[in-house]
Amino acid sequence: MGVIIGAKLYLMRKNLDDFFVMCLEHGVNKVEYQEIEWAEMKPDVYAGKKCNEHEPRFEVSAEGDMQSGTTDKLEYFANLLPAGSKIIVSVPCCPNDFCGIGADQAIDNVCECGFHWKNWTEEQYS
Repeated sequence: MGVIIGAKLYLMRKNLDDFFVMCLEHGVNKVEYQEIEWAEMKPDVYAGKKCNEHEPRFEVSAEGDMQSGTTDKLEYFANLLPAGSKIIVSVPCCPNDFCGIGADQAIDNVCECGFHWKNWTEEQYS
């Protein structure tokens, strides 16, 4: 994402660096976090010659962007982010009330309770 929004990352870094210096000068112990970028795995569910394959891709956006973009790879450079920056990856959990296991634990897109993630994906992103 450095290529897509690198300039914005630099501007946010400068602002956050100034904020951290201000906090240190004034003895502030608690630092709040601001979300500046988002990405969601939104596969193309109409990929392939027969339009029935799933092609992984991320929809990405950043604070101040007028529109989002798509990419198959997320990339961050440590020198573009201030100390204390966090990158968190969240996965959807099985919606069955008695289950709740993360989708990353599914085998062949099927949860151990029998929930079919491929069907869910097609309902969500078609």
